[in-house]
Amino acid sequence: MPQQGPLRWLDGNGWLILVGGGEIAYGETDPIDANLLSVANLDRPIVVLMAEGTRTQAEAVLEHYIALGGPGGEAFTFDLLSRTQLDAPSFLDLLREAGILYLGGE
Repeated sequence: MPQQGPLRWLDGNGWLILVGGGEIAYGETDPIDANLLSVANLDRPIVVLMAEGTRTQAEAVLEHYIALGGPGGEAFTFDLLSRTQLDAPSFLDLLREAGILYLGGE
């Protein structure tokens, strides 16, 4: 795993999309989300990582993508994960396998 300063980068083959603004609940991001799903490998899971909020909110993002035809996956919030969980091989493997890595929060 390459490291630059305090950051460690995982090798992966999925998409990391950075989009600001828009509310999923009101369909404001649907065009961008549909375009993402048109180019992503849908055989790979979506991983939703929320900087804040509840697991229910993170799962709502995952359900949004599933409703648009995306694959299933996993949803997490950083404040509910310990450092041990973040460093666990199973979690790092999930990040490597992700076809879409969704980073969200307010």
